Amino acid sequence: AKVMLQSTYGNAKVKPTIPQMIAEQFSEGGVWGLYQGIGPELTRGVFSAALMMMAKERIGVVVKALIDGSGPPQQKIEK
Repeated sequence: AKVMLQSTYGNAKVKPTIPQMIAEQFSEGGVWGLYQGIGPELTRGVFSAALMMMAKERIGVVVKALIDGSGPPQQKIEK
């Protein structure tokens, strides 16, 4: 509702309140209108979680190698 309020009414002198915006969304789009934008938000969350998991795994490999005393793992570069 906050984003809709900012994008729709911008610099208007009189703006509806958040509950009024939610009621307007519900009256225009029904229940599904309340979930507008959920798809992109879920996609962003999935990519964010995947990136964090990848970083965690890589850090875990480096830390384990340092603890074992073999130094950080070296990546093989093919020519």
